Amino acid sequence: MSVPGPSDPPMEPMEGTTVSWESGPEVIQQNVDLAVLMVRVGMATNALAAQLRSVESADKDHGATKMRGVLSSIVTSASLTWEAMKIARDEMVTLRQLAVVAGAPLEELNRVTDLCAGNHPATSILKRARNKLGFHWDAGLIRTSVESFAKSQNLVWRELDAEDNATDRLAADVLGNALLPDAGLEQDQTALQEKVIEALKQISDATNLIFQFFTASVHGYFVSNSVARKTHGDGATSKTLDKEYVGENS
Repeated sequence: MSVPGPSDPPMEPMEGTTVSWESGPEVIQQNVDLAVLMVRVGMATNALAAQLRSVESADKDHGATKMRGVLSSIVTSASLTWEAMKIARDEMVTLRQLAVVAGAPLEELNRVTDLCAGNHPATSILKRARNKLGFHWDAGLIRTSVESFAKSQNLVWRELDAEDNATDRLAADVLGNALLPDAGLEQDQTALQEKVIEALKQISDATNLIFQFFTASVHGYFVSNSVARKTHGDGATSKTLDKEYVGENS
């Protein structure tokens, strides 16, 4: 008795795509659990990529609007990174094996392991962003920061720019203070700026570590399951974001 084939029409790359990786449905059928894991990893990677783009876009704004966008994007990026770390931690053996197939450097894999084990300078910031600021706006933590602003001689609660973009300015300042409380205690402005820059570098490093690890794992999955790389239009000259991890045959 013959087994019925797929009944739905095939997926097609979207307009503007230069490179795609494609397979038949058997890749899912052969190991549904692994396919589900890779889709979860893909969802996390999509979210991180979109948030990194958001940070870049916000940096092009000005004044309070820029401050609002950059701070909010950083907190969301940190929160998503913390959640992505949970997937990496729970599935480390499988994902690491796949990343090795894609050619991920051992040094970078060990750094990801340290990150997921909590041995990274950004660990406390990522945790605070995820559990207290990114999605919950924890009243206790925010109260401490709000009370510190009671020392100010003047408070700016809300601002509008020339295009009527509204920014709750005090809320943005409180968010930054709550995210980086140690930096907020610094009186010297140069020292304060240095602490903020260093903290943002740590967050960025953690986000990129997990992003590249997931990218390598996905490509290892492609190689292991004969998912074919196809070019479209000018795709033959396209450069992928994961070039440093992925070999020519990936």
